[in-house]
Amino acid sequence: MNSNKMDVHKPQLNRMPNNSRVCLLDDGEARCEELCAKINRLQTRAQPIKQEVLHCIDGLLEPNLSAVLELKFIHVLSVEEIGQRLFVSTRTVTRWYAKAINTNRYKCIVMADS
Repeated sequence: MNSNKMDVHKPQLNRMPNNSRVCLLDDGEARCEELCAKINRLQTRAQPIKQEVLHCIDGLLEPNLSAVLELKFIHVLSVEEIGQRLFVSTRTVTRWYAKAINTNRYKCIVMADS
C-alpha cells in the first residue's frame, strides 16, 4: 500500500472536542420531567378542541366525508394512507376531502358562534 494514501480503517483525530459541558444524569431527568409536564399540559388543552372537531365531523351526513376528515385530522394520515384504509383512489379521497371541507366550513362556524 502506498504511504501517501490514508488508511480508511483507522480513525483520524485532528483536535480535542470543543464541548466542555459536563452532562449529568440528573440534567437529563429534569429535562425529561419538564418535557413530560409540557406534553401533558398541551394534551389537556387539546382535548376540548379535539371534541369540537369530532362534533363537526360527526355532523356530516355522508359517512365517507366524515371518515376522510377523521383520518386526516384525528389520526393524521396522508391522502395516500387514507385511500389505502378506505380502499379508494387518492383522487377520490381528495374529492371527498374538498367536499367535506366545503360542506362543514359554514356549519362549524355557526356552531362556534352559538
